[in-house]
Amino acid sequence: MNCPQCSSEIILKSSLAALVNCHHCASTLLIESNGLALSHIESHIENKLSLIKQGESFSWKEQQFEPQGFVQLKHDEGYRKEWWVLDNQKNSHWLSEEDENFFLLQDRQINEGIPPWLTLQVNTQLQLADKTWLVTERRAQNFHGFQGQISYLPRHTETLNYTYLTGEDAESLVLVFEGEQIRCRQGFWLDPFEIKAI
Repeated sequence: MNCPQCSSEIILKSSLAALVNCHHCASTLLIESNGLALSHIESHIENKLSLIKQGESFSWKEQQFEPQGFVQLKHDEGYRKEWWVLDNQKNSHWLSEEDENFFLLQDRQINEGIPPWLTLQVNTQLQLADKTWLVTERRAQNFHGFQGQISYLPRHTETLNYTYLTGEDAESLVLVFEGEQIRCRQGFWLDPFEIKAI
């Protein structure tokens, strides 16, 4: 496919991609069934040093992952990156990064039992999906920008309410409240020293 703005070739790594930056003119492009279209999503990236680099594979516990791109979120204490990564079988994962903390997560369907965001207070326990979780963080975040390719269209004009929960053996659950919709991602906290560049 080619960028509708500058005609540069756009190479997609996954059929799951929904949004992509043109590497030549930096246009934000929607991926549609009949090609690419210009998007009106504004993207501003705050560049910070990161252990993860777009297009540079890494391994964790003998699994390999390739970062496709990231969404950068802004909150009252700084920024968080949500990397979209694919494993060797092209399965989709999210790698949440803030400072030295990394969480490898996959989308999970939880249909009932999630309380309203305002009731989820830090240091309280919650029974959800047959497990006991501790609420460790709760914060409002706003879309700041994205880079590369990502697999969904961000709600770039809305504040997103995030809740981070931890369970046994470094298990993690992230709840993202987007208006009436709640997205769930489940996985594990990663020791940064176990993340190896390939």
